Amino acid sequence: NPSSSALYDHELATANDQAVASLFEAEGAATAHGVDALRTMVVERDDLGTVHTRVQQLVGNVPVWGGEAIVHADLARNASQVTDNFVSDVAVETQPSIDQADAVERAILAAKLDWSLLTADPLSELWVLRQNGVDHLVWKVQLHSVLGGLAVSAPVVFIGAHGGEVIWQFENLQTAACSGTTNYYGAVALDCYTDGTSYYLENTTD
Repeated sequence: NPSSSALYDHELATANDQAVASLFEAEGAATAHGVDALRTMVVERDDLGTVHTRVQQLVGNVPVWGGEAIVHADLARNASQVTDNFVSDVAVETQPSIDQADAVERAILAAKLDWSLLTADPLSELWVLRQNGVDHLVWKVQLHSVLGGLAVSAPVVFIGAHGGEVIWQFENLQTAACSGTTNYYGAVALDCYTDGTSYYLENTTD
């Protein structure tokens, strides 16, 4: 007999297939927005038995920034609700003219950094980004600069993969509540920063 784990996995796989199929029905959200393809990000079942399938919009196997949907299916596996933020009728050439290494160099320059100030290797990947109503193929480059006495920074820079220009950029470093144990005062609260993975302290008195 199949294990309960195998049955659970099979149920989630079936729920995923049905959820994606429902999005591409005649009146489905993906069809309505002219979506080319989808990639499943996660399938979860909550305590009430409702299955939530989260999908990422794709164009030519490249993810679309912000283009996601969640299908909420009831116990009978009917898509009872769809929360979507699909980007409608995306039109862009998905073959880059600017290579990855060139995009990273341009991103470092745009962020007013250099390699000596980076504390981790840049992370870069292709995305489709709609900015001001125009669709762009972009290299999304995540940089990290965290050095004692210098500004803490984790900029994300979107470099046009066809023209090499900066399409958009933002600071991805966030403040967080941290604590540390001292010899005389026990646990004390500290201001720190996080990029979503690591946490850093910064000397703000210099």
